[in-house]
Amino acid sequence: MALNRTCTPCRLALYLALTAAMSLGAAGRSDAADAPADAIARLKSGNARFVANASEALPITAPRRAALAQGQSPFASVLSCADSRVPPEVIFHTGLGDLFVVRSAGHVSDRSVLASVEYGAEHLHTPLLVVMGHESCGAVKAALDTPASTSLGPNLDYLLKAIRPAVARSANQPAEVRLRAAILANVEETINQLLETSQLLKRMAENQQLVIVGAYYELASGRVYFSEPARVLPRPTSSTRPSSAAPRTLSPSTHAAPASTSAPAPAGAPPAASTASRSPQPAPVSAKPAPSGTTPVTASPASSSGARPAQTSTGTVPAAATRPAAH
Repeated sequence: MALNRTCTPCRLALYLALTAAMSLGAAGRSDAADAPADAIARLKSGNARFVANASEALPITAPRRAALAQGQSPFASVLSCADSRVPPEVIFHTGLGDLFVVRSAGHVSDRSVLASVEYGAEHLHTPLLVVMGHESCGAVKAALDTPASTSLGPNLDYLLKAIRPAVARSANQPAEVRLRAAILANVEETINQLLETSQLLKRMAENQQLVIVGAYYELASGRVYFSEPARVLPRPTSSTRPSSAAPRTLSPSTHAAPASTSAPAPAGAPPAASTASRSPQPAPVSAKPAPSGTTPVTASPASSSGARPAQTSTGTVPAAATRPAAH
């Protein structure tokens, strides 16, 4: 599945319209929790507990451990960076057997990572896949700082090569926000690559058996921001390639993510419309004042930068966003 890279100079990608994690009161495991929206709600609820009290004990018990010896039934899969500061089970305050976690530096997807993600979706039936980047990602920073002509050895060269498309997309960003923009672009690139290289994931997404979302973790605050779900339209029945789907405006989010391909909009601009087709509708969160040294920026419409949804052979995935309001 090849992405159409010719529509805009910035090589169209997913626009992350990130919303702050919030407490939604998700309770214990149930059949309803297998739905993607309920899985996202559980992650947001768990992250809210982690933010409020990082020392709160994780829900791990001896009976639960014994029960899991018979098998596993996680409610979501998470593909994240291998950074020691970013353990998904802790960040989302989950117990044993709750998350199927796959980690690699920069959440780069090679064949073993891809096979692991496919296993979670097809065999463990997780209805949600979260691709999570994080603040101050060392892998992305290395790709940003290391010239392509400089070799760090075959294995690191392979890793940095996979991240460089995201770095290239952030080339026009101001220096003070370029790393963050590249990190968000790398989340977008990973999601697009998963859908390009896995027929299984693409088919499950087309059939609404799997929802894929991007996420961004802030190290100091502990907060996780989520994107709207990636939109993958059903395979067309005719030989005509589908045109890009019309975007649907969702309820505006209080928080937005940094733009990976466009400059931040002036404060007061309306939030960007999303093309997500199956998005959860969380209640808005009250904005908190920005700490010193940060400047909250509201989302700008996608049309203001000339960007459109990134088109795939199966349809579109949502495209771009802006820097989140600081907490």
